[in-house]
Amino acid sequence: AAALIMFLPNLIIFIILQSQVMSTMSHSGLK
Repeated sequence: AAALIMFLPNLIIFIILQSQVMSTMSHSGLK
């Protein structure tokens, strides 16, 4: 359970960063 508690925040941060990078790349037209 402790490992899951440590892992979930990292996964959420990773997903948020990935969505921001993808939106930034598509917005700037690099794709």
